[in-house]
Amino acid sequence: MTITPGKVGEWVKSYLLSQRHGVPFAVSAPIILAERLTDGVAMLLLALGGLLLYGYGRELIVLIALGAVALVVFTQVRALPLALLDRLEGLPVVGTRMHHLHAFYESAHRLFRLPALLLAVGLGLISWGGECVAFYLVLIGLGVPSTPELLLQAAFVLAVSTLVGSVSMLPGGLAVAEGSIAGLLLVLGVTHEPAVAAAATLLIRFATLWFGVLVGVAALTAISRREVRRA
Repeated sequence: MTITPGKVGEWVKSYLLSQRHGVPFAVSAPIILAERLTDGVAMLLLALGGLLLYGYGRELIVLIALGAVALVVFTQVRALPLALLDRLEGLPVVGTRMHHLHAFYESAHRLFRLPALLLAVGLGLISWGGECVAFYLVLIGLGVPSTPELLLQAAFVLAVSTLVGSVSMLPGGLAVAEGSIAGLLLVLGVTHEPAVAAAATLLIRFATLWFGVLVGVAALTAISRREVRRA
């Protein structure tokens, strides 16, 4: 579902949890937000070295960081949000639905506590760091000399391009992420050959984005068939 516009298809996870395990949608929905937040913070940390060295994408990264901080503060400083929810409960029509928002907020509050947040960001650093190393190996395989700076460049290019693709809200960041990867490889001088930049972009996107999509399609197909048999 990562290739749906704005990744809205990822809410299917909450639907499946509701249908298969009886978990209320309002309780599991913040998990999707937590995934996006921790992924974003992990990407920012991976891009930090290149950001300090090259300075590209500074405004975008600052904007994303401020948004992440604002979300965490909103979920942890409870007085204002809870007062707002209590006031909304007294309104006609919407008041009867406020218990869903209460459940959503309480779930988000638990997820965004510092210990859980640090653990999730740590896992994100490991998983996204693995993709950066994979990109580094792709570049070496295409003839780019192996140096410590190349690993830093690979992490910076992939992290920033993925963030740009996510902010674009396009399905899977298509075209935007690819253009950013190839463009940054050329701008930073990682390679001066457009063909190498294009090949590296296609290979890493297949090995990360499209491989994950294929695994997800297989899993969703299996789940769908099981639901049909159950029905």
